[in-house]
Amino acid sequence: MRDKKMDNLMHRIGTLIKEKWWIVVLTTVLGLGIAFGASSLMEKQYSSTVLIFANSKEGSNQQVTGSEISLINSLIQDYRVFATSNTLINNVNGKLMNDGLEGISSRKVSVASQGDSRAFTVTVQNHNPEVCCKAAGYIADELIIQINQLYKMDNVKVIDPPTVPTSPIAPNIPTLMLFGGFLGFFVGVILMYFIFMFDRAVKSVEDFETYFDVPVLGIIPAFDKSLLRGQNIQDINSEKEDIK
Repeated sequence: MRDKKMDNLMHRIGTLIKEKWWIVVLTTVLGLGIAFGASSLMEKQYSSTVLIFANSKEGSNQQVTGSEISLINSLIQDYRVFATSNTLINNVNGKLMNDGLEGISSRKVSVASQGDSRAFTVTVQNHNPEVCCKAAGYIADELIIQINQLYKMDNVKVIDPPTVPTSPIAPNIPTLMLFGGFLGFFVGVILMYFIFMFDRAVKSVEDFETYFDVPVLGIIPAFDKSLLRGQNIQDINSEKEDIK
């Protein structure tokens, strides 16, 4: 009996999938559409990066030692603080305003080391590509001045200047659409699950035996009401003819 119930359950699930597959397809397409629409409405973000090399000795090409690596890592932390300080950001924003551009936020500025080298990068994010490029360049100039003054380094220079970005880094439309499609598919599966759980209609002999746990002794076949109605009309017409 347990195997029969399981077979009936699997049959009902298969029937539900065949009849309601369009729900999952519809919710998945809706999820993709909503994700694409939302990403189109989001403000695009661009980024520009400048590569800076800082060394205390002009023309030094010696291999970096372990103690120097620790020093470099600590200096990177200092550079990160300098690059996001209010004084530096205000100076940069003043230059941007002179160029007729809007200012930037310190939260959109990041500093990262380049492995164990003496080089580091400064990246600026903004919705305006030109602001990203100009701000990254101005921050590099301000940092070089501060590093020279505070650490007496005579070999601090820009290796790769910033460029105007041509494509945004955010929003990531493919990722958002993938997430939206997955979410829509999941919602469709949940809807089908609830339909399955709340559909208690007896649609077959197997359903009856499963729900009531009693054997079926006989089945009354379903009648086609249209044929039955047509037969009744025929009988009435025949009776009328007999009366005549």
